[in-house]
Amino acid sequence: MNNKNSSEPLVTIVIPTLNSAKTVENTLKSISKIDYKNFEIVVVDGNSTDDTLEIIKKYASLYNIRVVIENKRGRGVAYNRGILEAKGKYVAFLDSDAMIATTGWVKKAVEVMEKDDKVGVVFTKVFSPPESKFIQKVIDTYLCKGFTTANGAIYRREAVLKVGGFNENMNYMQEDELLYKLERAGFKYYVNYEDEIYHFHRESIRAYIKQNMEAAEGAKLYNYFTGQKGIIKD
Repeated sequence: MNNKNSSEPLVTIVIPTLNSAKTVENTLKSISKIDYKNFEIVVVDGNSTDDTLEIIKKYASLYNIRVVIENKRGRGVAYNRGILEAKGKYVAFLDSDAMIATTGWVKKAVEVMEKDDKVGVVFTKVFSPPESKFIQKVIDTYLCKGFTTANGAIYRREAVLKVGGFNENMNYMQEDELLYKLERAGFKYYVNYEDEIYHFHRESIRAYIKQNMEAAEGAKLYNYFTGQKGIIKD
């Protein structure tokens, strides 16, 4: 909820959606966990044809939600539209099939960036929820090791705009490419290990392999745009 009289800086929570009716309600419910009051929500929807927008309307009176329709497809496109639409000093991203697991997710990031204006982004580790299937927990434990994901990341809006935003030619690893640009511009990152975001991983090894084949294309583009081969992992 946006509190104009708050001493806290405004944070925009951006939720990209596309036919997310099966998951977005749990995402919206989880926002009630955060111990931060001065926030708005921007939903960037890619012309959903299911009940996504009807579900979001149910929460309009509870949260300060704005819905914008983005006709172009792609993660980078949706992220950039969210950045442009945001009124907040800081912009948090939350996938439409993710959930906030702990109360301090926003507050901790704001505290870090308010103390150091060179911190351009605060990443939060993403884990599989307790109710996940066994294979999802295996994937989470042994295969998903990195933290440079936009899901759960909170960015300094002016820093992202300064470096040109997310690369819209990339559908994977656009967060890594953005981090590369932020660091070259003199910004640094911070990892919040105190809080967690929940996200259901793929339900089979086959689905995970397919996802990683697509991610491999992202790695090629990352190398093409940055000249770098490696990415940051824990």
